[in-house]
Amino acid sequence: FHLTMRDAVSLLVHSFITDLSCREVEAAGPDPEFIFRNLYFNRLFTLPGDFGSLLDEIDMAAVNAPHVDARLMCDDDLDDPSLASMVVRDLSASLDEMEDGEEVRKLREEIRRGRRRRLFFEDTFEGRGEWSELFPYRSFPLFDEIAKKERPLDDDLTATLLHCISLRDGATPPSRDVFLFSLDNSRESLVTYYSAPCAAFELILPFPKAIEGHREYLPGYLLLRHRKSHNIALRINLDIFEYLLHGRFNLPEKPDYVPELMHRLRMFKEKLENELELKEFIIQSEEGGKCLVERFGLAGGKVELLKERE
Repeated sequence: FHLTMRDAVSLLVHSFITDLSCREVEAAGPDPEFIFRNLYFNRLFTLPGDFGSLLDEIDMAAVNAPHVDARLMCDDDLDDPSLASMVVRDLSASLDEMEDGEEVRKLREEIRRGRRRRLFFEDTFEGRGEWSELFPYRSFPLFDEIAKKERPLDDDLTATLLHCISLRDGATPPSRDVFLFSLDNSRESLVTYYSAPCAAFELILPFPKAIEGHREYLPGYLLLRHRKSHNIALRINLDIFEYLLHGRFNLPEKPDYVPELMHRLRMFKEKLENELELKEFIIQSEEGGKCLVERFGLAGGKVELLKERE
């Protein structure tokens, strides 16, 4: 029995929120997507108080590419084979058959929001489509719960899926001691999160001058790097970073990143310290043709400038 990567991601979601087992999926025969589709659909109607989060899970776990959301937004999804589109179509059709009431109106609004949810993904890599899966990260407590642990959950399915994801990403398969999640925008890695014990990290804001010959240092991306091993612990598009922290976008087209970013980091120092175990970080930027590096420490809940150099 073979699971595609999209099926595997869906299975990971459902293995923790339903009684679904590998045997049940295998019993579905050559069409495992059928059972995933119905599980999503059933959850939408069995948990009526949390449709927004469920729609988050759908479009983060199952939509293949950013352009799918664009089609959904335009209601041009009749031929879209993705799981999320099928679920949304089924849900919309069911709502159309129901009497118009407050609950139905709320549901329709949630669907409209879901269709617009990920239009912020941008084609940073000139149309080179290498991956096609997305892993759920927003409004999905399981991801945060696993990511905060030093070891994966003691579950063979989880370990197997993480192993497959790491192979897909061209990374060394994680051991029981170290694991990783990768999110992508169907072009290249959007965010890579490695678990790590409490350690010092660098938070780097790369500029073109600093990335020549280093493919992982992309302009407009924020990097969290382990200071001793120099392994990238977190890589995220700055606009996505803003979105994750605030749920909105307010960065100008050509922002002066450093002051704005410093303001955000101070505002969210507790979040960074608690969730990323961040004790020290570096902001690297370019100003007036010079490369500026500022090193900050998080001590006692305060952000302190430790050193500034050119």
